Amino acid sequence: MKNRLPIYEPREELWEAIENQLPLRWQVKLKTYEPSENIWGEIIKEKKKYNWYWSAAAIMLISLCMSIFFTGKKNDVQFSEQKIKTELQLNIGDLDGNASLDHVCINKVVECNKIEVKLLKMEYDELNAAKKKLKDAMGAYNDDPELMSQWVSLENEKVKIYNKIISMI
Repeated sequence: MKNRLPIYEPREELWEAIENQLPLRWQVKLKTYEPSENIWGEIIKEKKKYNWYWSAAAIMLISLCMSIFFTGKKNDVQFSEQKIKTELQLNIGDLDGNASLDHVCINKVVECNKIEVKLLKMEYDELNAAKKKLKDAMGAYNDDPELMSQWVSLENEKVKIYNKIISMI
């Protein structure tokens, strides 16, 4: 819009009339001073130096924004690794471990009838029931990370209890 307006310079008499109407203390003529070329060179150098600061600040701001943007919540793959003693591995084919516990208890009836072992076995059975409910809730695709995390924690608890039972027997 500024470019569309006509350029207008007032006449010299107008400026003189304005100066004559000013009070005397404001009518002081100031000397004009033109600085040397090396002063302008120093000013330009100083300005270029600040341009580097602004460039560095802009780069840091952009990298900060990119790091915040790209480090949002990601769906990470969760896994766990468990070491099983070879003497505890059975070729029964039961994924829940109930058959392997029953197989061990057949050979060591006295130890399996202890109250502590029975309590741990009851807790183990409760975890199995919770695992079956969780499996039903997960559906066929198992695509919910929270449910997978709960599944892993249930399996870890089962392994801990299983190892306690086996160590007591």
